[in-house]
Amino acid sequence: MKFRIAGADKDTGEAIEMTVEAADQAAAQELAHRKGIMVSRVSPVNLQATPQPAAHGTSPSPHLESGHFRNAPVLNIAPPRRGSSLGIAALVLGILAFLICWIPLVNLLGVPLAALGLLLGAIGILVALTRKGASIGFPIAGTAVCGLSLFIAFSMTGALMGGIKKASDDILEESRKRNQTNQTTVAVVPTPTPEAPVTPPNRASPPATVPAASRADSMPPPAPPKEPAVEWASADSPVKQGHIQIKVTAVTVGQVPLKETIGDGEGRSKENLLSIGLEVTNLSDTKKLDYRSWGGRAASVGTRTSLTDNFDNRYKVVNFGFSSKVKGATESDSVYPGKAIQDVLVFEEPVGKVEYLNLELPAENFGGTGMMRIRILASMIKR
Repeated sequence: MKFRIAGADKDTGEAIEMTVEAADQAAAQELAHRKGIMVSRVSPVNLQATPQPAAHGTSPSPHLESGHFRNAPVLNIAPPRRGSSLGIAALVLGILAFLICWIPLVNLLGVPLAALGLLLGAIGILVALTRKGASIGFPIAGTAVCGLSLFIAFSMTGALMGGIKKASDDILEESRKRNQTNQTTVAVVPTPTPEAPVTPPNRASPPATVPAASRADSMPPPAPPKEPAVEWASADSPVKQGHIQIKVTAVTVGQVPLKETIGDGEGRSKENLLSIGLEVTNLSDTKKLDYRSWGGRAASVGTRTSLTDNFDNRYKVVNFGFSSKVKGATESDSVYPGKAIQDVLVFEEPVGKVEYLNLELPAENFGGTGMMRIRILASMIKR
């Protein structure tokens, strides 16, 4: 017996009306449920049988059941193929993640979306395989877009982090090069002095030989490596880097003589200050030197000139503005081969019990690298 089923698809909600053949109404409803249809109405199909005239000499056809007739075609209507809601959701999440995966840092917000879409797409593929591949396109497309979004997001983030790390390493390396001591001390020929006679060693009794095992047991464990100590050159001798030589010519504490920038007026500083006279010599035969002072107005445009003492006190570079400059100081100049210029650096007055002063001069002021580090003993300071 045939029944007409009216209802809707469980997944898509699409209205469905179909005809099935079943023994009774309950069997027809059960068959519709198995096909994924929410049944709203089941009604029998009443087909009027058309009586066929009996052939001559034959008996009339037996009575057919209501709704049936002889040689009637059987119509099987298949329900519409159901779509994959999981695949559609995965594709939507993948598209959203793909739109933002190209933006640095912001693309990390798309990673959870793409991961969730990838999970839904995988589940959708498994569900479609259980339905013999029905509606498998959406899950595959969603999984592919989500996977591509994850790859792009992680690749761009990794490239960005790599670039940041490289820039940070370059900055640290540049800072290390700028702060490392890069100088040699010009040897001063000492005054010859009589040497004490050398006493030959006593060869009568050779030193006792200690067994190797005993020496190994008595040796202390190796000390951990230490960071290299900062090397300071004495101000008594000139220091050089390449063909540039720096020499401390005078260190005084008192009022600093000044000269007006415009005009011939002269004067002195109001308080006592520390003045360090320098001589910069170009030892090259062919190269010209472009020198920029470590003090004065040049100290306010990024110089890292530093003066500290044995008590870790730090003394500031002193400049007198644009109206006055220190007599004997050089703001900037070109030093030709074999020539020398004089410069004066002015700092705050050091404390009275200072034992030594450490002067740091960046070599970039004359086109070099690293730092020139000079130690000025208290005995060199004139007051």
